[in-house]
Amino acid sequence: MRFFFLLNMAVYITLLSGCATRYIERNPGEEALSDNFGDVVVSQAAEGFKKNPPTCLGVLPFGARKVAFEPTEEVRKAMHSHLAPTGIQLIPIQKINTVFDKNESQINNLRTIAKSTGCATLLVGEVIESSSRFWGIYSEVKIGAMIKIINANDGATLWEGKHIAVVRDGGIPLNPITALTSAVSAGVNLRQEQVTRTTHDLARRLVNAIPGLKFTETPMLAEKISPPGEVIQPQESSISAFKKSLKDKSDAEVETAIVDALASDQWPIIKDREELAELLITKAPQNPAGYRELVKSKLATRQGGMAVNYGKKLVQLEPQNPDNQFLLGRAYLDAEKPEQAVQPLLLAAGSDLPKPVYFTALGLSYSQQGQYTLAIAAQKKALELAPNDQFALLQLGMALAFADDEVEAAIAIRKSIILAIANNERASAVRGMNALQSLGLENQFTAEEFSAIQEKIQQL
Repeated sequence: MRFFFLLNMAVYITLLSGCATRYIERNPGEEALSDNFGDVVVSQAAEGFKKNPPTCLGVLPFGARKVAFEPTEEVRKAMHSHLAPTGIQLIPIQKINTVFDKNESQINNLRTIAKSTGCATLLVGEVIESSSRFWGIYSEVKIGAMIKIINANDGATLWEGKHIAVVRDGGIPLNPITALTSAVSAGVNLRQEQVTRTTHDLARRLVNAIPGLKFTETPMLAEKISPPGEVIQPQESSISAFKKSLKDKSDAEVETAIVDALASDQWPIIKDREELAELLITKAPQNPAGYRELVKSKLATRQGGMAVNYGKKLVQLEPQNPDNQFLLGRAYLDAEKPEQAVQPLLLAAGSDLPKPVYFTALGLSYSQQGQYTLAIAAQKKALELAPNDQFALLQLGMALAFADDEVEAAIAIRKSIILAIANNERASAVRGMNALQSLGLENQFTAEEFSAIQEKIQQL
């Protein structure tokens, strides 16, 4: 019986391991059999929410469905940390804590906080699962939550979502050596960093399910690597005419012509570039240029899973190119797999002449897993190479804040804002100010200095 139990468990793990996160729109309170397979986020928005998402949010203390699921503050902080980069105005947790009364009803707390902060859209949550189990050669960490965004003025639920994040490890031993390896692997899985990672997986996926609040880090990285001409207006020349001109050429000539075309700004439309890349792969399957182009186009259209597939092939063909490793890491980030992004990004960062953006992306992968010490180190390395990189400074500041170093966090974010003001980049300055206020770092400045920065941003 023991053998069949383990065999069934192994098959179940194998089935789950190949599943990507699925986002399903329906009532989270309703159970479905399919919710038990893979990483499923179930959510539902009220009428009009997608067109008019909230402009501010406050994250209240979370409750727990069972006493055993307490304490819940780490889940709350993880939600706040993953909401911070979206650009929405967040009410600092410290400010909410000063007026929240655990002895009051939820609706009274909502009204009190809305009145004192000026923000009527508030996020409440309940931890519905929190467990760690170990069977010698197999381990499992589960953390789940049900969250709601509520209009404090009338008590209406604007959006609600539910997810249970699971990390499993271990397997069926084939011999005494693999049995020992599986036991060690399963034991390591229960360490605190795995609990932290699972908590951040939960928060990241729930935040991604909220309409209009998608992460902004990856698109900002995309700006740094986008092929020239993506925003240029289409030229009069036709892609079909170009492909027709290649008809009588040899495969080698077609290969050269397409590589040159992709390197120019002749074809600014993503769809046209994809057609050329696919033709290049057909004629020259060992040329990495086609796969590189498809990775970039899939990233640009937010198709992270497909970008990963092309990125793997790209790295297989040209593993020594750090840009390829970086693209694969970015693809994993876009596919919500920050833990898998680490290895290719480390390889890129370890190259002879690493680019600052390699370390910036590596820092993002660590931040999304809640590994803030490593995230801080990566962002600092990026800033050694590019001291005035506004994005790296902003990400460094956020990682420092999440690591409870508010003084250094404020310094980093302030520098990011000042550089944005100097470069007349209003959007970046506003993004930095939102992060500063969301993290409750205003008290690190004098009132005069803070007002002066706000005034300069308004003048941009």
